[in-house]
Amino acid sequence: MTRLFTSTIVLIALICSGCATSTTTSKNGVTERNNPNKSAEGARPQPDWVTGESKNYSRLDYITSHTQGVSADAAAAQAQSRLSSMFMTDLAQYDMSERQAAASGGYEINRTFQPEDGMTAAAPEIERILDMIEIVDQWYDSSSNTYHALAALPRNSGLGYLRNQIQMLDANTQGFIKTAKESKDPLTKMGQTALAWRAQQLRSSMQESMRDVDLTRRGIEPQWQLESLRQDINNQLVNLKIYPSGVVDDANAKSIGNALTSALKVADLKPATEKQADYKISATIKSAIIGEKNGWAVGQGTIRLVLSDKQNNERGNLQWVIEVSGINEDAALRRVMEKSEFTLKKEMRNSLLDMALGN
Repeated sequence: MTRLFTSTIVLIALICSGCATSTTTSKNGVTERNNPNKSAEGARPQPDWVTGESKNYSRLDYITSHTQGVSADAAAAQAQSRLSSMFMTDLAQYDMSERQAAASGGYEINRTFQPEDGMTAAAPEIERILDMIEIVDQWYDSSSNTYHALAALPRNSGLGYLRNQIQMLDANTQGFIKTAKESKDPLTKMGQTALAWRAQQLRSSMQESMRDVDLTRRGIEPQWQLESLRQDINNQLVNLKIYPSGVVDDANAKSIGNALTSALKVADLKPATEKQADYKISATIKSAIIGEKNGWAVGQGTIRLVLSDKQNNERGNLQWVIEVSGINEDAALRRVMEKSEFTLKKEMRNSLLDMALGN
């Protein structure tokens, strides 16, 4: 089954099919609601859901969210987002890239919206779920000039979606672990274990939501522990036999080779000799002066890291671009090299994991 990647922000576009208030559509396509207190009958009495459970949307049958805001639209958007967020995973909390989530969850990538503040992952069925979330009532409190909104979703629909997601991620995890056990290639073994770990991180987010949606508060207990999977990855990582090498004919080959050796040690790996190694890691650092800023020379460095196996097949590559300044061009170029070496040390562990995952 394919999966979909969805990006969102806190004020997710309102997806209401049957809101309690009348609506208009603005020039930018955002749904706007008429002021809920302006009616021929005058101000409404306070509804029950403002301070307690809604009689019409009981917790037995519905998942609800009551929010308030400075406008009817703001309150409705917040209520909509609160329920929507229960069915999506914020990747930032796991420091997980969208590519890693796509690989571990089996998601396809959809870049229909790219927020600046994070990425969320969801299955394609999320659109059906979001369409079912309705702003079922709104109320204006004239005494405090506050707008209230109630969003609701049938509980069984939300529960079914989360259950399917968890079962899918568990099936993926089982497959990754099986492949890891059968593989004789250390990097593949680590990569598959890492995919299992990432899949279970996505699952843990679904489990948290399911405990909120499931009236029993149980959800579905996990078969694998995140810490155990993470330790397996660490054990496989430190046992990788990697030979650090600068690129032949590169003027900085020797210093880069030394920098890679230090970076591997910082990552808790013992660098192997060329004969012992299963893999070779090499790097190139291209530096140049790109301008001047406030009287300082600005240097730019491009670092490219490449991992290859004994047969010289490339197993992964990563690239960083850095900028530093110096009092003159020589100082700027020297600082480019220093920061490049620092970057290699800082990023080596995560880089090896990322390349094991297939970049």
